[in-house]
Amino acid sequence: MAILKRKKIAENTKEIDQLDGFSSPDKLLILAKNNNLELKPLDVESLIRLLGIGLRIHPMDEQKSGYIKLEEGRWVIGVNSLQHPNRQRFTMGHEIGHFILHKDQIGDGIEDTLLFRASGFGEPGIEKEANEFAAKLLMPEFYFKQEIERFQGDIKAISRSMKLSSMAVSIRAQHLGYKVKNEI
Repeated sequence: MAILKRKKIAENTKEIDQLDGFSSPDKLLILAKNNNLELKPLDVESLIRLLGIGLRIHPMDEQKSGYIKLEEGRWVIGVNSLQHPNRQRFTMGHEIGHFILHKDQIGDGIEDTLLFRASGFGEPGIEKEANEFAAKLLMPEFYFKQEIERFQGDIKAISRSMKLSSMAVSIRAQHLGYKVKNEI
């Protein structure tokens, strides 16, 4: 295994004054499109910056995926640099989900350890909601269905194209009513 040095992401390049209108993945995708962000796959790092959130990608305990917390009056998302880049992307989407859906519930922050469980996107509650938000943000239904057709249902090819794990793609497909063979 190798650890590659990542470029430093510019801090707070643009701030969104009012987030009330951006309460769903679809609305965030419109925001991304209106700001010329890549959508296929979503440039989630630039979306984080666009939302005025700081981003730190750094080594963490192997059980930790990421966090969102308030630091000196500013929200910061942290992502475990030791995890696969596809996992990092989902973690970023998950933390955006917490920011949009649960900002009033998470106090000064929340740390996430397990993003997925064998039964789907996790137990009911804010973690499951953040996972579902991330899935819809990173795998919008229309685009996801295009990829299923394009790759004839090949989960690994779809996951490579969307830069997400095979497990995330498989669970999203099941949530959209597709039958998935256990070949992950």
